[in-house]
Amino acid sequence: MRWVWIVLMFLTAGCGSNLQHGGPTYPDGSRLQVRENVRVVYGVGGDAARQGVGEGLFFARRLVENYEAAGIDAENRTVVVVLYNAAAYWLLNADAWKRAAPTGALAAETNPNEAIVAELLERGVHIEVCGTTLKKNKWRAEDLLPGVVVVPGAYARIVDLQQQGFAYVAFDRGTP
Repeated sequence: MRWVWIVLMFLTAGCGSNLQHGGPTYPDGSRLQVRENVRVVYGVGGDAARQGVGEGLFFARRLVENYEAAGIDAENRTVVVVLYNAAAYWLLNADAWKRAAPTGALAAETNPNEAIVAELLERGVHIEVCGTTLKKNKWRAEDLLPGVVVVPGAYARIVDLQQQGFAYVAFDRGTP
């Protein structure tokens, strides 16, 4: 499983001009081989930030950008981002954000993740949030940004997707 992490981190690191010519070139000279049925699930539980947005959302966007540059369109990839624990507040709409008064890594007057969530949804990424985390924080589905789907439990969802052949990427750094 470690090789999946290494490959995904390489893909999301920004691979330069090689992307215009069929995808990145790996150290052995090979190129990205997967062209269809790409399936990735990001488990995002920690409250780490990257360039002013949630880290898991940031890297999901980078992955999509790299696949698009390699010619892998939305019909040939499924990317699911499942947020839980400390990261779930990233998905709150404006009213819920004000009521929650977040104090985590991305605390601000307005939700800095709103635009990236909308962008990811537009690009075909599925954004899901743990129902248990919502209950724990007394949030409801109505408190979420448009397009976010509530799943009963994050861990069960991630395991289910792994058993369906999804590659798993974990983002659990930051505040638990």
